[in-house]
Amino acid sequence: MFQAFIITLREGLEAFLIVAISLAYLRKSGRLKPFFPKYIGKRTQQHPAAWRANGAMHILDVAAFEKTRSYYSEPLLGYPMPPERSVDIDGEAEFHEAERLLKKL
Repeated sequence: MFQAFIITLREGLEAFLIVAISLAYLRKSGRLKPFFPKYIGKRTQQHPAAWRANGAMHILDVAAFEKTRSYYSEPLLGYPMPPERSVDIDGEAEFHEAERLLKKL
């Protein structure tokens, strides 16, 4: 009986520590905030079209770039690139995926 009590106490303490460490981490690191809160709960088909830069190419207005030192200076135009023609390589897994796709060409 005493052994069961000690095991239960140890397991309870372990669970408490895991929760306490997790809460401390969340408090320190902050929480996620919706980027577009007005679209929460809506189907993705109800969202407006959106794009992001993939770094594949930048054609710049030199004067605007020199003035702002930003790739995103006005006039800003985009070229929607289909996902099957664009691989964003941020890590080893994406690199291997790009290699695999290149072999198919």
